[in-house]
This record gives sequence, C-alpha cells and structure tokens, in this order.
Amino acid sequence: ENPLETIPVRQALDRVNSKAIFAELSSPSFHSCAMDGIMLQSKTSLAAREHRPLLVKKKDYLACDTGDPLIAPFDSVIMAEDLVEKEEGVLIFKPSHPWEHIRSMGEDIIEKDLLFTAEHIFSPVDLSVLLAAGIKEVEVYKKPEIAIIPTGDELVSGEKPLQGGQIIESNTAMLEALAQKSGALVKRFPVIKDNKEALLSAVKKALASDIVVMIAGSSAGRDDLTSEIAQELGELLVHGIALRPGKPAVVASLEGKPFIGLPGYPVAAHIVFQELVVPLIRKKAHLPQEEKRKIKGSLTRRVVSSLSNKEYVRVQVGRVAGSYRITPTERGAGASLSLARSDGYLIVARNSEGFLRGEEVEVVLHNRLKNIDKRLVVTGSHDMVLDLINDLFAQEGKESVLISSHVGSLAGLQNLKDKECHLAPSHLLGGDGRYNYEAMDLFFKTEKMAMIHLVGRRQGIIVPKGNPKNIKGIKDLAGKTMINRQRGAGTRVLFDYLRKKENILAEDLPGYEKEATTHLAVALAVSQGDVDFGIGIEAAARTMGCDFIYLTDEAYELILYKESLASPEIQELIELTRSEGFKKRVKELGGYSTKMSGSIKFYEG
Repeated sequence: ENPLETIPVRQALDRVNSKAIFAELSSPSFHSCAMDGIMLQSKTSLAAREHRPLLVKKKDYLACDTGDPLIAPFDSVIMAEDLVEKEEGVLIFKPSHPWEHIRSMGEDIIEKDLLFTAEHIFSPVDLSVLLAAGIKEVEVYKKPEIAIIPTGDELVSGEKPLQGGQIIESNTAMLEALAQKSGALVKRFPVIKDNKEALLSAVKKALASDIVVMIAGSSAGRDDLTSEIAQELGELLVHGIALRPGKPAVVASLEGKPFIGLPGYPVAAHIVFQELVVPLIRKKAHLPQEEKRKIKGSLTRRVVSSLSNKEYVRVQVGRVAGSYRITPTERGAGASLSLARSDGYLIVARNSEGFLRGEEVEVVLHNRLKNIDKRLVVTGSHDMVLDLINDLFAQEGKESVLISSHVGSLAGLQNLKDKECHLAPSHLLGGDGRYNYEAMDLFFKTEKMAMIHLVGRRQGIIVPKGNPKNIKGIKDLAGKTMINRQRGAGTRVLFDYLRKKENILAEDLPGYEKEATTHLAVALAVSQGDVDFGIGIEAAARTMGCDFIYLTDEAYELILYKESLASPEIQELIELTRSEGFKKRVKELGGYSTKMSGSIKFYEG
C-alpha cells in the first residue's frame, strides 16, 4: 500500500494524483471583458455603419480593461482600436453583438468539473489549472525513499588527496541522479568499510527506507558478504544474474522490502540499477515504466558475445550516407567515461554469439539523439586534437560535433571505404616518404579523395621522467618493456618500420603484444612505471609528465571522399582548423605544427 501526502499545488510538478479532482470554482468566476475598450449594451450600437459612424454618449458606456468584470446591463465590448474618442463620447463604425469580446463565467472551467483523474501526473500547465479552479492542495502518492549504501575499504570521499590504493566513491552520484529522475527521494549513506558488523548495522538502519541498495566494494570475498547479510536479515532470492556487465548482483527481500546488491564497477552498477531498481521505484511512485527510444542501424564493427549472458554493449550513433551507423565503444565494466560518451546500449540476447559487421541491429538510447545530422563520424587514428576540436565547436556555439572511434589508421580507412564514417584520421607513412598516398592506392584506387591536413606531429619514444633506462634511440630498446598501439595504428606502423631497420624483433620487446588505443593511454602507462617506454606523440608525453625522445615529424590528416567537402559540417571543420583560436590551443598542447592546418590535398586514383 502506497502512503499518501497532501502538498501545495505549486509543489506538485511531476507528482502522481491519488484520487479524482473536481473544480471548486468556475474560471472565470464572473463574466469578464476580453479586450481593452468600452462595455455597452449591444442594442445601443445597432445603427453604426462604416460610412455612417454612430456617436455613443458617455452615459451609455463604461471604459474597460481586459479582465474587468462585465457590469449589467452591458452585454458586449468594443475594442479600443475600433473607437474614435470625441468630447461628448465615442464614434463607433460597426454594430456590436451580444457577448462579443466577453469571457463568459465558466468559459474555461465550470465548478464541479472533473479536472484530473486519479493516477494523473501533474504537468506545469496542470498547476495553473488547479489554482484557477480554486484548488490549493492536492493529495499525491509519497515519493518512495531509496537508501544507497556505498561499501569498500578502498573507497574515499575524495575531499583529501588520494593515498595509494584509494578510489574516489563516485557511483552514488550517478545512482542518486537516476533515482531522483525516476521519482524517488534518496538517502545516501557514508562509505561503509568491509566489515560484516558495520554492514549489518548500516542495512538495518537503511530498512527505514522503501528500497535498499548496497554497492559492493572490490575487495576479495565482497560478494559473499552481501549475500550473507541478505540471508541473515531476510530472504536471499538471487545471487548472480545473467547480465554482462552486472553478473555479481544480489537480490533479496528484507522485512518485505527490496534489497539489491550492485556490482562496484560503474557500468555494471548502471545497468543493474536501470534493469532492477528503476522499475521498482517507478512502480512504487505510481509512475509508468520508462519507454526507451530505440533506433535501428548497421554495425561498423563485429560484436562477439558469450552465450551465457544477456550483454549490454555501449555504442555511439551517427548518420552516414543516409543511414544510422552503430559503433561499439569500450566494453570494460569500469569504463565509466565510455558510458558517459555513449548514446545507448546494444543488447545482445542470451544464447546469441553476437553480431557481424554491417548487420542491422537495434539500439536502446540513453537520451534523445541531438543534432544527429550535425555529427561527423570519425573512425581511425587517435589524437588529442580531435577532443580539442569538439571543445572549440562547443565554445563557438556550433552544433557540429566529432564522434570519434579509435581503431587505428588502417581500420579507419576500411570503414571509410565501406561508407561507415565521414572522416578517417590517418598518418600512414609510405615507402616514398609521403604520408597516406600509399594507403590511398591500397583502399581508393578508383576514387576521388581529399586529405585535410589537421596537424604536423612529433613522434618519438615516451619514457618516464628522468629517463631511468637512459634510452637515446630505437637501438636502445631491445630487452626493455613496452606498451604498443593497436594493429593498424600509424604509430605502430612507424615503430615497426624503425625497429626492423635496427634488426629488433618483436619478441625482443616484452609487452609488444599489449595494446593501447590512444596516445594518452600509452603515456599514462609509462608515467605510472608500468613499462619502460612507449611510442607516441610529444603532446601526450608532455600531458602525462613524461620525457620524450624525438624520432620524426609526421602528417596527421583527415581522409574523406572529395564530394564530402561540400557538406556544411566539413566546411565548419576546415574553417575551424584554419582559425587562430585553433592554432593557439594546439600550440598550448605542445609537440605539434599548425603551419599546414586546414590545407587540402587531393587524390584521384
């Protein structure tokens, strides 16, 4: 049984009405003037004609403003703009009819009218209707209260500098917002350490709420503690669900109240909360279940899934050549930024092995897609300048935006050939010393293509601050641990070319098979001391506080079909890359040349 509360009408937005509401007053509650002008008896005006105006004397009318009560015996209003004032009265040019320009009593609402049925969700307009009908308070269903308990020895609030092994507790911010958006009040507990007695005490207090959610920490054996608490305080219903990410979830009934144990990884927590908790909240709040918008499009990459779980794959959506293109993003359960940047989920059903590249799939969207036709789908080599462009677009109030997927230069060019993206960033060095022309021969032999020069980049060896291994060049790398870029990345192609010149084999480089999809990820691994070196751009080394050993300059270019140059979004992009604002921001990053930025080369195979 859902408890009720009575609240002022002005606080009732989005609340659910518990019973039918009838008007207590008519609106308007009197006959009123609908225009500024004069009120008079209509029979007084019958002789008025345009070619023979009628003088109405002052004793036969009253001046009025919109909203003024109509005073008997007057029964009509003539607008001020249809009058000419004279000393003894007013001239009118046409007759007025009974009830002309009059709002009759009850014209909008009549006393005892049914205004809203039970289970009605109040909109902004509804609040105005209620007040106009004399309703000051409404009886609504109470918002369900949800208690959220974050747990884990490693979690801290983040108010103080982090110590080794500490993680900022951030899941509750996401879950609170989801709960509030779904119609709940939230009681957030402080972080509870991985101690059974402390956890039991917190859950007992939380049972004052309608729903209890506990977010598991990542310590060893944590899931077992969650299920132990459920068994000790009530009935454990489920431990482990066929969702990926989200498999370790716990579902129980404690004192007749739902208890959900969420995984600690942000994406897994998001999925389980959306699947299990949001429907509970909305049911208790008497709100209809959410209808998520879905769209269909073709996959730009293959999606492989296990048969045993229903899997949620984050995706981005763009429109290329008139069709939606669905691009899968990172799949780790802890990759919360990829969730924030995604447009929705591709849900792979249990017992399905996944989908093939090019296959039509359906995507459940997080939100409505904004300005889909202004999105430039960018697939290929990664560079921080792509993010900078989006920031500049936003600052300038442009609707254009780059939707980037970092798959390496070669894979990006394949996607462009298959019309699955608008632009393919590439920096593939050819045997003739030119960038990207040899790649054009490989993919676009009979096509007319364009290459927009984005930036010149300094490529080199990224090493920890102080260069502890005293690396001076490629010849010093044998036996040193590394992190590589993914296959097909221009940086990897360059590195393979240079190491082979020095007769260094892949097996001489521990970590050669460990791949990163961005320059920043390479620099981060180096800065943390995880590896001795990585190959990447100077800007990434600077950003992560690493040292940099210069190897070569290269051209980082955006490859596109020549015909695409005419699109307004591409023109905006070219204009931006030629601007002083762009060049200034790139210079601040360091390690780039903007001398050729925005220049265009052509290839006609």
